[in-house]
Amino acid sequence: MADISDVENALVSLISSGVYPNGTSQPSAIALANGTTLDCRVYSGWPLPAQIDADMASGSPPGSAPIINISVWPQTGLERNTTRFPRDWKPNAAVPCSMTATVSGVTVTIGGTVTAGHYVTIQAGNYTASYAALASDTVASIASALRSLLAASMACSVAGPVLTLPSVMVGRIVTRTAAPGTSSREVDRTNQRFQITIWAPNNEARVSAAKIVRPLLGVTDFLPLPDGYAVELHYESSTDIDRTGKQSISCRDFFWWGEYPTTQTMVSNPVTTFSIGFEADLPTTKITSLPLSSFTPTITVIN
Repeated sequence: MADISDVENALVSLISSGVYPNGTSQPSAIALANGTTLDCRVYSGWPLPAQIDADMASGSPPGSAPIINISVWPQTGLERNTTRFPRDWKPNAAVPCSMTATVSGVTVTIGGTVTAGHYVTIQAGNYTASYAALASDTVASIASALRSLLAASMACSVAGPVLTLPSVMVGRIVTRTAAPGTSSREVDRTNQRFQITIWAPNNEARVSAAKIVRPLLGVTDFLPLPDGYAVELHYESSTDIDRTGKQSISCRDFFWWGEYPTTQTMVSNPVTTFSIGFEADLPTTKITSLPLSSFTPTITVIN
C-alpha cells in the first residue's frame, strides 16, 4: 500500500536523480563558478542541527568542501482530505508465468521454469484440470499431478513432462498458464503540503542547487509511487531565508502540494478456466450441461 512515506521517498529519489544524474559515484551537478562541485545529501525529514553545522563548515576536515543538504518535509497540519473516487479494485501489471504447456495432437508438454504459485490449466473437451506448482515440484511432477486430476474423467498417461490424453480429444485441448498478480484500490486521497529546503553554505551554492531542484519538480506533474499509483504535484511558492547555527546557512524553501492516494493491495489470480451456461426465463426449467464442442444447445423442459 502507498502512504505519505512513499510520497516522501519518491520525492527524495526524484531530487537525487537530478542532483546526481550519473549516479552517486560521480560528481554532483551542483557546481560553483570556479568549477568546484559540491556533494549533497537528499533525505526525508527535518535535518539535525549538529549535522547541518558540520556539513556547512568549510575546511572541516582540512581540504574538504561543504556538503549541500536537501530535506523533504511534510508539514504538520497542512493537509486536506480530497477523497472523491469509488473504492474499486483494479488489476496491476500482469506477472508473466515462468512455465509453459505446449499442445501437440493429444499430448501436452510441460516446460519452462517451475515457480511456486504459478499454475497450469488444461481444458480437454468439457473437462478441466488446474494445478498450482509447489516449491518442490518439477515439470515431470506437474504433468503427473495434472494426470491425476484428469484421471477420474478420462484415461491419461504420463512420461516425464509429457501428458497424453485420449485420441478423442484431438482438437479439443486448450492449455493456459498464469501467475498470481496483484490488484489494488484507492481507499482515500490526501492533498499534503511539502516543504523542500536547500541548506547551503552561501548564496552561490544555494542558487546552483535551486536551479536543479525547481525545474525538475516543475516539469513533474505526476510522480509514480511503488503501488502503480502517482502523486500529483502542484507548485505553490518559494522563499530565500538565512538561518544561523554555528555557521551562517543560506536556505531556499520550496512549497509544493502533493495529492496522493492511500491504497490497499491484495493477491489476485488470473482466470484460466471457465464454463458456459444457459439461462431461460421459463418456469420449472432445467437446462442440460453442454460439452464445449457442441454447437446445438439442448433445452429440456420438465412439466
